[in-house]
Amino acid sequence: MTNDPLVPLDVARLDEPRMAAGFASIAVESREIGGGVMCRTGPGSWCNAAIGLGFQGEVSGAKIEEVIEYFVSKAIEPRVEVNPCADDSLIQRLSERGFVIRMFENTLARRLSTASPVLPTSPEPAGLTIERVDPRDDAAVRHFAIVATSGFVPEGEAVNPHDLAASEKIVRAQRTACYLARINGEPAGAGSMEVALPVATPTGEQRLCAMFGTSVLPAFRRRGVQQHLLARRMNDASAQGATIAIIGSKPGVATERNVLRMGFGVMYTRVVLVRPTAGCTPGPA
Repeated sequence: MTNDPLVPLDVARLDEPRMAAGFASIAVESREIGGGVMCRTGPGSWCNAAIGLGFQGEVSGAKIEEVIEYFVSKAIEPRVEVNPCADDSLIQRLSERGFVIRMFENTLARRLSTASPVLPTSPEPAGLTIERVDPRDDAAVRHFAIVATSGFVPEGEAVNPHDLAASEKIVRAQRTACYLARINGEPAGAGSMEVALPVATPTGEQRLCAMFGTSVLPAFRRRGVQQHLLARRMNDASAQGATIAIIGSKPGVATERNVLRMGFGVMYTRVVLVRPTAGCTPGPA
């Protein structure tokens, strides 16, 4: 394993196509556009987004009009997730058509090696167990989906049924592994990862482990559950040949703080742009 610093553009070229393909495999429907994909699932879902545009050159205004129509025709607010390494034309065309910033998400990464297992910086909580979810067990899949999605909504608020269905699809997706953490037998948190196929790069063959959907239930936060879920996934991925781990996080939240403590560095900041449209349901912020 090389110890050379990770290059943001190299990481983006590995992760953006993987993310676009992942969204397309989970969404109810999708269509290729502008070098990426646009995906729809149902009103209010995180699966409603255009991903990976602008990595194959200039994006025309006509393509952005197509994105707008694709979402508005189903009463979904148009949403485009933009990687800063994409062609400059993408931001320009989106701005010209009324897109505004909804949120930012940092992409953080670190190298992996079986010679250096990942260790949490916090002690293991008493009674913690972490199990990999069997995608053939329908009850276990449903249970994971409830835990994984409920951590992303305010306590007492109902989970979007489209997101619940998407979470179940993630468990069953090829190359995806999902984990459920328990404390003294009670569900405490959940997290997923995808180990992508190897990709040849100028610095040699790389294999990406993308971690996502990490959720810890309110009653079990601030105990180190998330760090232990992160370490378990990274060590399992390393054993499968992954050489780089990657995760997305809003700036300044617990996820970002945890991964920075575990050797990650910020590669770049993606921006979510939306076009507020009357009669269209916005996605999550």
